Amino acid sequence: MRKFNQGAILLISLVLVSMRAMASPTVDNMTDTEVSEYAVRMSNVLDKINDKHLCWDNDIRCIRSEFSRHGVSYDDKLPVQKRLVIMLGSIY
Repeated sequence: MRKFNQGAILLISLVLVSMRAMASPTVDNMTDTEVSEYAVRMSNVLDKINDKHLCWDNDIRCIRSEFSRHGVSYDDKLPVQKRLVIMLGSIY
């Protein structure tokens, strides 16, 4: 039983580490298309949070956990917004 618990803990920790790596891509190294797709994923998560009333508006911990649950990093919110502004500015 002890070996099983150790194995389960190791597996869970590896999954969490890999989720964190997936959840926070380096926005600076992403193409414009990837940034757009990532922004859409972030928007979808925010829509789910608002539609289902999952979190209070100012509960950042809850919002962060919902973002990470969907494979998106809340910390990438500002860099993605900045890249979208630059992309839209280059169109005009």
